[in-house]
Amino acid sequence: MDRGESTERGPPPLKPPPRVLKVNRASPAAKFNSKLMRTLESSLRENPETDLLSIFPSSYVKDLVQLSTTNPRVAKHVKRPAPTPRDTRSLLKPTDEPIVISPLSDEVQALLNQILAEEVSGDEDQEENDEEADAQDEDVKERSENGGFTEAILEPLDRSEVIFQYAFGFSNMVLRISDNIVAKVIREVDNITEHSSLEYLRDNAPDIPVPRPLGMIQMGHYLLLFSSYVPGEDLDKVWPRLDESQKQSISMQIDDISTKLRAIPYPLGKALGGVNSECCKDARRSIRRNAQPVLSLKDFEDHGVKCVFTHGDLRTANIRVMKADDGWRITCIIDWDFSGFYPGYWESFKITNTMMAFEDSDWYQHLPRSLSPLNFANRWLLDRIWDRLVA
Repeated sequence: MDRGESTERGPPPLKPPPRVLKVNRASPAAKFNSKLMRTLESSLRENPETDLLSIFPSSYVKDLVQLSTTNPRVAKHVKRPAPTPRDTRSLLKPTDEPIVISPLSDEVQALLNQILAEEVSGDEDQEENDEEADAQDEDVKERSENGGFTEAILEPLDRSEVIFQYAFGFSNMVLRISDNIVAKVIREVDNITEHSSLEYLRDNAPDIPVPRPLGMIQMGHYLLLFSSYVPGEDLDKVWPRLDESQKQSISMQIDDISTKLRAIPYPLGKALGGVNSECCKDARRSIRRNAQPVLSLKDFEDHGVKCVFTHGDLRTANIRVMKADDGWRITCIIDWDFSGFYPGYWESFKITNTMMAFEDSDWYQHLPRSLSPLNFANRWLLDRIWDRLVA
C-alpha cells in the first residue's frame, strides 16, 4: 500500500430495499386503501376544495397496521387456471382494456362488484360499512383500479362452465359464468348482430322466448356478449328420445314462434340484414357478407318478396327445451348471429342449408309449416342448385 494512500474505508454500501416480488391487490390492507382512495376521489369530484384530512379516519394508521399483519386471504383471481388446449379464453389478455359497447345490466354489474368488493375487518363501525356500500354502488368502470375491472371479467370466465365450443377450438365460446348469466366470447369485434337482435326483440316482441341481453364488452380483438341463462336442454340432444306426438308438438311450437317473428313490421327504409344496419350474411361453408348496404329487395335479388324478421340459423342445436307435466316445451331460441330482416323465403333456405345429406334424423320431416320449403318450392329448388356452386 502506498504511504500516501488513506487507510480509511468509506461507509459500507447501503443494501437495496427489499423488492416487492408480487403486488397483492387482494390483501385486506390493499382493499382498505383502495376503499379509502375511492372515498377521496368521490369527495373531490363533488367538491375540489374539500378538506381531505377530514375524510381520513382517525384510526387510519392503527387500522392499516392491523390489516397489514393479518394473514391475507388468497385472491381468487391472482392466478388464472391453465386453459384447455385451443381454448379461446387463453387469447384474452389481462392487459386488454375492456371497452363497454353496450351498458352492463344490474346483474352483470353485481357479479363484477362482488369480485371487486373489499372484505374488510368485521370490527368496522356502521359509518365505514355505509361508505363501503356507497362505493360498491358506483359504476364498475370508474371504481376499477390497476386492471381490477379486467381481472373481475376474466375471473368468472376462467372458472365458468363451458356450454358450447366448436371441436376445432379457438372459436366462439358460450360460458355459464354464474347461475343466471351466460357470456359468449365472439371472435369478431364487428359482430354485434346477435346483441342487436336480442335488444330489438326485447323491445318489439317481448313474448318471443330469447335470452335477455345483459350488455357487451370488447376486449382486444374479442367481444363478450352477456345474456341471461335459460335452463333446458338442446333439442338436438333430446330429439332422438321424442315420440311422434312430442315431435309434432315441438314443430307446432316453433311454427307459432316463427309466425310471431315474421309478423314484426319491417321498418321502411331500413337496410336488409341486421336490425342495426349490419350487413346481410350467408353462412354455408364460410360466412359471406355484402360489401354495400342492401336497401331494397331488388338489391338483394331480382324478384321482390315480403321482408320479414328471420333467425337465419334455426336448427335443433339452437332450440332449448324442457320437460313439463304436459310434454316438452321450448324455453328459448338461441344463437342469433345471422338474424335480421330478410326476404320471406330466406328462413326456409337456411333451415335446410344446415342439414347434411348423411344426417340420421327425421327433423326435416317435422319442419314448422310457416317455414316449409313447400311455401317457396321453386326458389328453394334453385337455392339447392346454387348451394352446390357456393358451398
